[in-house]
Amino acid sequence: ESRIAEQVANVKTTSLEAYKYYILGIENLAKLYHREAIPNLRKAIQIDSTFSHAYAALANAYDVLGEKSLAEDVVQKALRFSSKLSEVEQLRIFLRSAQIKSNWDMELNYLKRLVMLQPNEAIWHFYLGWHYDIHKRDYGQGISEFRKAIEIDSVSETKYYYYLGYAYIDAMQYDEALKTFNKLLSIRVKDASSHDALGTVYLMKWD
Repeated sequence: ESRIAEQVANVKTTSLEAYKYYILGIENLAKLYHREAIPNLRKAIQIDSTFSHAYAALANAYDVLGEKSLAEDVVQKALRFSSKLSEVEQLRIFLRSAQIKSNWDMELNYLKRLVMLQPNEAIWHFYLGWHYDIHKRDYGQGISEFRKAIEIDSVSETKYYYYLGYAYIDAMQYDEALKTFNKLLSIRVKDASSHDALGTVYLMKWD
């Protein structure tokens, strides 16, 4: 009971019931059930209309479903109620807002700040690597950040290997890509996407 109370405090809601609906929504999002997440997150907001994290999660669901105007409207509410959050939690909201608005320069600024504040959080290095790889086409920086993410967490988030492998492909470092996907397959033997990626690397290497 005390742990639940602590978790409620961390996401800054005044209501245990709102928190429970928020968690249901987050679990939906984690399973990529974005449409199913919406009623749970809306219920959390209905109970606590200042629940910034719930607004941000709801904005994410709308954004993935292509409901841009709804996502932008909801993320503004997340920003409005974010002043009571810690700097890191505020930055997470700001980051989501930048992504929804496709403001990639601001996304980069927020990610750099998050990496500075939480250098041992693998997820920020992963997102920063994604930014460099996709938005900047700076494959060297992307590879560097993906490798840092793996150094911090090489087990629970195997997707880091997957994105690192493709960054090596983008950089035409095919031998490194092969090593990376083979490493991923040693962790997830039946990962079909990694087998497909290996086939792609072999085709490109000997094309």
